[in-house]
Amino acid sequence: MQANQSIVEVAQKFNLDVTTVDMVKPDVYRLVTRTGEQHCLKRMGYPLDYLSWMDSALHDLRRQGFKSFAWRDPQAPQGKILFEMANPSDSPYILTPWLQGRHPDPTSSEDMIEVAKALSYFHLAGRAVRVSKKGEQNLLGKWPSMLKARFEVLQREVDKAKYWKGESELDLILRAHGDQLVERANKALEILKKSDYQATCKKAEREGTLCHGDSGPKNFVITAEGPSLIDFETLRIDLRVYDLFRLIRLASKKNGWDFSIAQTIVDSYCTVSELTSDEYGLLSVWLQFPGKACRILTRYERATGSKEKSEIIRKLKKAMSVEEKISPFLQKLTKYAKERCN
Repeated sequence: MQANQSIVEVAQKFNLDVTTVDMVKPDVYRLVTRTGEQHCLKRMGYPLDYLSWMDSALHDLRRQGFKSFAWRDPQAPQGKILFEMANPSDSPYILTPWLQGRHPDPTSSEDMIEVAKALSYFHLAGRAVRVSKKGEQNLLGKWPSMLKARFEVLQREVDKAKYWKGESELDLILRAHGDQLVERANKALEILKKSDYQATCKKAEREGTLCHGDSGPKNFVITAEGPSLIDFETLRIDLRVYDLFRLIRLASKKNGWDFSIAQTIVDSYCTVSELTSDEYGLLSVWLQFPGKACRILTRYERATGSKEKSEIIRKLKKAMSVEEKISPFLQKLTKYAKERCN
């Protein structure tokens, strides 16, 4: 009750008369006002400069004609304030419209067609966004260093498992699967090295590029007007194929890595804006790289308690269970890309 009262007090700072507070997940609340309006109140643990940049970029996106997303509208009564705080030392809260609808079904071709098109329109509008660089998150040109750092964690843990002869659950998993993960990581890095990545980044910087950063099905809502994007904490300057990778990977996981859904996504995306041959290669870099395993191993290295480590091991086992399905998937992607580019 006390927690809800704190949320009501934050909502009042946005000039809302709230009657209902539902916690959707930690730090995210659905608010219902006395007049029946619904809003989403979200805690944002990010620097204020980044929050201001995000806000400016999304307003410019709206001015470019793309309106299928949930963010404050400064023209609306409750959209005039960017953020409020429960107290001066707390993280800021933002208020956005609560979209009436449902998350798209990753197993539905119809849903994935609509979502892929919406993502492509988002990227087209994002090319025209021009805002101050202050506070921006810019990852153009940084993929090689990012992936190399993740690979070093993977190689270190695999080497320890192989040469130290430990008998922990982690050791056993990495002795069984580690070489396969290292091989995939090396292949991804080699594709990146041979690609025109830096030239593609320079072109994107000249033309403009905006990336959602976490464009999986759960960050879309299918409304009566069509799909809308939500949750912009990962908004950044980056290549558009990273967003496409996120959508393909997260949808494919739900489909047992059946390539048909991935093909549906790319085909639909390209009806709005075609990919270049080099972009297909860069897309395959992220799909090839065992990023999930690397992130889990990074967490394991930092973990201290046995309970935390056990949970991390459970997630690693789950990640390993899909490894055998990825290689055939990637072979089909390579063939498909060649056919599209010929």
